[in-house]
Amino acid sequence: MAKRSKTRTVGEQQIRAFLDKAEEFLRRSLAGLADEDYNAAGLLAVHAAISANDAVTGQYGQRRSTGEDHSKAADLLREVAPAGAREWRLQANRLNRIVGKKHLIAYEGRLISSKEASYLVEQAERFVDWAREIVRI
Repeated sequence: MAKRSKTRTVGEQQIRAFLDKAEEFLRRSLAGLADEDYNAAGLLAVHAAISANDAVTGQYGQRRSTGEDHSKAADLLREVAPAGAREWRLQANRLNRIVGKKHLIAYEGRLISSKEASYLVEQAERFVDWAREIVRI
């Protein structure tokens, strides 16, 4: 039997708050890039994607992932996706790539490069843009 992911119920006000957080984290990640604060930019990009995902899964599944394994957030996105929604699968894969960098940025003993940070911010921006398009509040 597969272990069920940890989730928490999400209400409409929380959905709006998660989307607002995603946009704020994304703005600050862009500022971090401009200031050459690459680790901050990368980590804020990760948080932007996580918050955007919480808004999407809150809207479409009335819950968000709360486990420490952030890859489970992408699994939840796939779970709440409409049947046959190719774009949702692509976005879940994008989210998985983004959150997969969190440990590197936050806990490993090296700094990320400008190229790595730019990639993460770009991917997070695409994910947040997609979330903004489909979340209706």
